[in-house]
Amino acid sequence: MKNMIKLLLLASIILIISACVPEKITQENVLEIVAKMNENYKNISTLIYMEEATFKTKILSYEEFSEKSITRNEKGIEVTRDEKEMKESYDTYKTNLEKDVAEGISKISNNILITIIERTVHIKKPGKYIIDTPISKQIVVSTPDYNYIKDNGEVRQFPCPKEKIIIDYDFLKMLDSLTKKYDLTYIGIEEVSERKAYKFDLTYAQTAELSGKENVGDFAGSVWIDEETFMPLKVTSDPKGDTISVTEYSNYKINVDIPDSLFSAPPEVKKCF
Repeated sequence: MKNMIKLLLLASIILIISACVPEKITQENVLEIVAKMNENYKNISTLIYMEEATFKTKILSYEEFSEKSITRNEKGIEVTRDEKEMKESYDTYKTNLEKDVAEGISKISNNILITIIERTVHIKKPGKYIIDTPISKQIVVSTPDYNYIKDNGEVRQFPCPKEKIIIDYDFLKMLDSLTKKYDLTYIGIEEVSERKAYKFDLTYAQTAELSGKENVGDFAGSVWIDEETFMPLKVTSDPKGDTISVTEYSNYKINVDIPDSLFSAPPEVKKCF
């Protein structure tokens, strides 16, 4: 009976949203679609999903690394690093690359470092989430009372804030930022993992404090939104940088039971409040 009620609740949310969606998506009603996406997330109390992020990063030569490692002081003046310090930094950079490859976290192809990270995320409003990343053997647990990470079996508690803060995991924060940071262009319907999705291309908007004047109008990436559930299915980054990222979301479970015991802490983690 409980499962039937949950299914009916989910169906009701989808029907309410679908009823408000224009029959044909055009550039003129893009903002209306984004509003429905945000409204959808507000109606979700618990959420479980899988996330697979693929990062493709150009392996830098020493000269390229040196150029990108230029730092500036508080007055914005470039600070020159001595040759010894630069070589030590580059050696550390290369060592970390080799370590990731040796541990199976990454692989190299045509001077491109390819890293695939899979995570399972549990969200329970208000203010609780768990991020489980098996490849790095890390589990992050966050609640209003404490935050800690279990890293390869070792538990480390994050410093307590001065006051109790309830922050929901920002998985769909990008939905709220879509119209604040980017200009959206509706491209059409495409398939992602055998599901129909609205595709939007993103360019940096005119808001200088968010995107920077030098980025205005530049292509920033694309996002695919499920035509039925209005949940993100895929996000890609700006292909002009050194790192190209593709993140796909799947196995959504919406408004399912997530027991509070899942967020319990080991004895060494103390409550902040």
